[in-house]
Amino acid sequence: MSCVGKYLLLKLNQVLAEVSSSYPLEKEVQLRAEDPEVESLLSLRPEVKIGSVQVLAGRVLWEGQLTLKLDYVACRPGKPVYTARISVPLAEVVEIAEARPGMTASVTAEVKEMSLRPGKTCSRKLYLTALVTAQVKLTALKELEVLVEPPPGLKVTTKKLRVENVVSSTRAQCFLAKEERLPTDKPTLREVVSTLASCRNTRTEVKRGGVRVCGEVEFRVLYAAAADACPVYEVHFILPWEHFVAIEGVVPGLEARVLAEVTVKAKAKPKGKTPTRELELEALVDFQMLVGKVIEAEVVTGIEGEAEVTKSRVWLEQVVGEKEKEELVRREVTPTVDPPVEEILSAEPMLAVVRETDVLDGMVLVKGEGLVRVIYTAKGTGKVHALDANLPFSLALSLPSAKPEHQVSAQAEPVYARARLAEKGKVAVEALIAVKVRVTERVQEEVVTCVRLPAAKERLLKYTINPGDTLYRLAQRFNTTVEAIMAANPGIDPYNLQVGQVIFIPCRS
Repeated sequence: MSCVGKYLLLKLNQVLAEVSSSYPLEKEVQLRAEDPEVESLLSLRPEVKIGSVQVLAGRVLWEGQLTLKLDYVACRPGKPVYTARISVPLAEVVEIAEARPGMTASVTAEVKEMSLRPGKTCSRKLYLTALVTAQVKLTALKELEVLVEPPPGLKVTTKKLRVENVVSSTRAQCFLAKEERLPTDKPTLREVVSTLASCRNTRTEVKRGGVRVCGEVEFRVLYAAAADACPVYEVHFILPWEHFVAIEGVVPGLEARVLAEVTVKAKAKPKGKTPTRELELEALVDFQMLVGKVIEAEVVTGIEGEAEVTKSRVWLEQVVGEKEKEELVRREVTPTVDPPVEEILSAEPMLAVVRETDVLDGMVLVKGEGLVRVIYTAKGTGKVHALDANLPFSLALSLPSAKPEHQVSAQAEPVYARARLAEKGKVAVEALIAVKVRVTERVQEEVVTCVRLPAAKERLLKYTINPGDTLYRLAQRFNTTVEAIMAANPGIDPYNLQVGQVIFIPCRS
């Protein structure tokens, strides 16, 4: 028996499992060789960044980095205050029975408890104890037909859902390779000790037949210097990437979401036995592209009456609200070349990146930075130079339905940029940044996916044969079959019906 009623086909990024885990840390860490020894700590600010996430059979593996930003009194005359950074690699395997390769997992982590203390006075060695908690969400695309219009005669309960309906999904890869040189304030390199990386999507643009996606991979490389004592140093590099993913049926107006993972490698560029200042960086960005649109649907969640009802329990990311806002940001920068600027030729907005988001009661906070490339000529030489200006921005977007326990995704895009000469050889740069946020809430709903009505009951109608009646004509008249009439009247002769004869005809009520 088939399902009755009207159904809506949804393709949802279904939450299959959500697991919390605790990652205890207890280890000795060390300041860089160029940092002075610690006499006493003043303040400590931790930050956790997730690098790569892999979904395996029955488990999820995530890697990341805990960065400690500390202010301390140095063991130097006058007791000056210094700021330093310490990076600690993180890796954890989280058991999730539902996990299978091909699914997608996202991880958020934060430091709940932490202590950092010097091993002894005037030392670069410190002892760290910390508890990092991680929230792992496992998702997979799932097609679901939900009832939106029941058959007549049934009493129903409904609920309005606002969800992202996925039109298309695909996976793609982007390979990056680049040679980088150590900054002049860093010593030469003997060997790479470890490499950590994080990947972020900076811009997506939906075109007819595909999606253009831009992003950047941030490398954090720890390396042993070529000095006799082999102290370890840290250096950062950012590799931008861009890729066009062809997707049939995609048109402008849809929205694209990118879930990216990155695998990286860094090694010293060989120069025989001579210490080098050059690194070879490689990154493989593996990302899932979800293209869809937010739809509203009134779905049936319950039915009263004589019907066979099938329900499915689903985890949904219900869209609580969306908001867009533009912000004009300004900054004065000084070119690093000499002589100073003579004439500004152009200012081009390159990208805008969201660095941090936070959901408050009725409000969403977004922090990030825009990048503007200024082309100018230098005084005296007429040579053309390029200046990249980073413009930090911070926005508060009012969203009355937002709550701290909700999730938020944010995208930023530069609209335009301009630059002009300012005082003392500086360049005043401004950019208009457009920010769009979407706040979602994870809800669990039972929705009706099929309704079957009970079969109509059969009854026997007493009928008296009239002139001209045949079993065939009677079957057509009462919407039954000759075989059914004969089964209800054992021994009847279909070729010898008598006027006035009483028979029983099966019919449905």
